[in-house]
Amino acid sequence: MPQEHRAYSSKWMPDLEIISDENWTSISTLQSILEELEHRNSNRARLLKLRITERLNTLSSHQENNTSNNESNTESINIRILTCLSCNKKIRVTFPFGGNQLKCPSCSIVMNVIEDENGHIYITEQAKSSEQSFDTRKLTTEICFQILGVQKNSSPREIKTAYRNKIKEYHPDKVSQLGSRLQEVAEEESKQINAVYEFLKNNGMA
Repeated sequence: MPQEHRAYSSKWMPDLEIISDENWTSISTLQSILEELEHRNSNRARLLKLRITERLNTLSSHQENNTSNNESNTESINIRILTCLSCNKKIRVTFPFGGNQLKCPSCSIVMNVIEDENGHIYITEQAKSSEQSFDTRKLTTEICFQILGVQKNSSPREIKTAYRNKIKEYHPDKVSQLGSRLQEVAEEESKQINAVYEFLKNNGMA
């Protein structure tokens, strides 16, 4: 049986973030990155996954609006194309949405649907159980290096620089315009980065 080919399987999270930012209008590239993120479980991967999903939904919505310019406008009805967080299936949803949860007809995953005051739509996974959250007791130096995006032989100064750059990415000012769920993920990511850096300092490596 042929092995599944993943275009970005060899890329680290910082690389995926840069590629996604550089291709923010390319649906095909963002979809490929999203497929790769399905195989990753870190908070950082979840945050990027949510950002890309929201971006794809926006791009799909624009395409939908462009193709329906010749149709009659009905102010009270707005059809959006959302992307399932689990199987990437496109789902047509009519807004106003009757409820706050959406079930994918393909994989049956249940997602939360949030519409902010600006009409932006966010879909998030239902909260995972507490035992699946980040556990500092399971930290290793290898995990810490991977989260900070540094090499095993990095100097304390390089580790400190990487930490500062990483923590800036999730500063409240940078995520203040995002949905509340994305802000929560950013907060969790900041806690994880701080825990990682503290672990390395306590072990004399930073």
